[in-house]
Amino acid sequence: MGLLVSLVAFGNLTDYDTNFAFVQHVLTMDTTFPSSTIRYRAITNPALHHAAYALIIATEILTAALCWMGALQLWRHIGDTGQGFNRASPTFATGGI
Repeated sequence: MGLLVSLVAFGNLTDYDTNFAFVQHVLTMDTTFPSSTIRYRAITNPALHHAAYALIIATEILTAALCWMGALQLWRHIGDTGQGFNRASPTFATGGI
């Protein structure tokens, strides 16, 4: 998961304009019917588009970092005898899913 989210964040950073156009398209709701009653929710301010996209990218980076940290913590305990690996696992610590 860390690798996947890292690649997504990298793609959003390196191809900012292409992916930003999609975010802008979604926020402006420019393909909804003109008479639609939900058009009041459209966000048309470009500064807010950039802020929303920056928040998306920041969330991706944070998610990637947390996934990598968890994977490294588990990797450190991969050869442990006993419960070391299980204690490092967040699933075990919270009682499972």
